[in-house]
Amino acid sequence: PGFYASLSLESAKLYEGLEQELGEDLEYRPVGNMSSLVEDEKDLAGVEQFIKQQNRVPGLKLELLSADKARKLEPALGPNVIAACFCAQDAHVNPHRLTVGYARAARRLGANILTNTKVTGIEVEHNRVRAVVTDHGRIHTDTVVVAAGIRMAEIGQMMGLSIPVVASRGQVITTERTRPVLNRPVGSLRQTADGSILIGVTYQFVGYDKEVTYEDMTRNARRALRLFP
Repeated sequence: PGFYASLSLESAKLYEGLEQELGEDLEYRPVGNMSSLVEDEKDLAGVEQFIKQQNRVPGLKLELLSADKARKLEPALGPNVIAACFCAQDAHVNPHRLTVGYARAARRLGANILTNTKVTGIEVEHNRVRAVVTDHGRIHTDTVVVAAGIRMAEIGQMMGLSIPVVASRGQVITTERTRPVLNRPVGSLRQTADGSILIGVTYQFVGYDKEVTYEDMTRNARRALRLFP
């Protein structure tokens, strides 16, 4: 957790001026993040230990909020919440706008983006990349940056590398647009600028299976209704 937290802190610094750098509205909101909502006294010690552990990371500051303090930040919280973890250093951004913003900026700087193009192989000679093979042709290059997300392991194999990245299925419910309810990400819930609420989330190591499971979605929806009745 310490390594991930340190990386997140450095990442957060880059986002502070990213809208100006890209010239895009990314819906960047540095409003903090409320997580680990406690509904049972027996879970309180575990959250306190988590906060203590995370606060050992240089520069990171988490705090345990009482029910009253939590509701001052999020008035819609239900009566079951007795405490919550809060990090004022966190922020959230619209991932769709972020992706498009990066693409537009890259094109302005001369990048050529090939959509609907599948990498089928990478040619390596004397431990150096020589070309990338796609279903639309061969691209000569001696440099490859792998930013393929959950497909990184497959791309790595094309170069004889073992990259320990596996897929995790995350299921999220998206509601219709509604009035402002959340001021910031709260647990696995967040509200977009247009009013939709995202209710998550699952972490299921089932490969590339994209099936939506009713039981998991129902559980997440019921929890959201309990937290924000």
